[in-house]
Amino acid sequence: MLRLTITSFTILALIGCQNQSQPTPEKPTKVVTQKAETIPPKEIHTPTGVVIKPYDREEIQRKPLPAPTVIVPQQQQNNKTFNDGSELPAYKNLVQKAETALKQNQISQSESLMLQAQRLAPQSAQTYVMLSKIALAKNDKANAQALAQRGLSYAQSDSVKNQLNQIIQQSK
Repeated sequence: MLRLTITSFTILALIGCQNQSQPTPEKPTKVVTQKAETIPPKEIHTPTGVVIKPYDREEIQRKPLPAPTVIVPQQQQNNKTFNDGSELPAYKNLVQKAETALKQNQISQSESLMLQAQRLAPQSAQTYVMLSKIALAKNDKANAQALAQRGLSYAQSDSVKNQLNQIIQQSK
C-alpha cells in the first residue's frame, strides 16, 4: 500500500513538472549608433556565412618621442660613521685600564673592566677586540672567535677589521 502511494505521488510530480511553462528567451535588440559624418565600414563576408562589420575607428597618429634625458646621480662616498659610544670619556678610561691590566696579566680584572665598558658602548667593535684578546689569554678559543665575529659586524674601519680577522685566525 505504501509503495503504491509513493509511486503515484512520484508520477503526479513528474506530470506537474512537464506541464509547467518554461520562460522563452528574449531576442537581443540591436542598438546601432553611427556618427553623421562617418563612412559606413566595409562588410567582410566569411565562407561560413558570417558577416563581420568592423567598428569605425580613427587612425592612430604616430609621433616620434623626444630623446630620453638620463640623469646620472653622483656617486657619494659612504663616509657616515656610526656613533657606537666609543667616544665617551668613561668608556675610554675603562678600555685604557683594561689594556694595562691585560699587559700586567691581570686577566680577570681586565675582563671585568671590559664588561663595564661594553655596557657603556655595546656596539663598539673595539670592545669586542679587547674581549676576544682576553678570551685568548684565558685560552678560550671558541669564545674568542665568537666575540671577534660579533665585533666584525660592528667594525667600521679596516684596521679594526684586520685586528678581528687576526684574532679569528689565532683562535682556530
